[in-house]
Amino acid sequence: METILCSISNLKWQDWAAAVGIIFGIITLLAYLDQRRANKKQNTLIEFVKRHVDKEVTEETIRKLDAQREALQRQVREHIPALARSAVLREQAEAHA
Repeated sequence: METILCSISNLKWQDWAAAVGIIFGIITLLAYLDQRRANKKQNTLIEFVKRHVDKEVTEETIRKLDAQREALQRQVREHIPALARSAVLREQAEAHA
């Protein structure tokens, strides 16, 4: 224990600066590794979002599809019964002929 205290008391300012530099170097290395791990997780998350956001339906697309649905419903209400009546009348005409 005395030799350690003696060694510490004999250190010059350059030795203390080197020790502080080494400590800060280790801290910087640990921070870099932590940041790199965080970047990998973040990149994975960004890739996931990119894959799924492209498939998401926008409000404009919803409006277009809603208008298309209404047009099809109107067509079914108006045109299909007319076509059915026409087919029935054609069959009756053929039956009477």
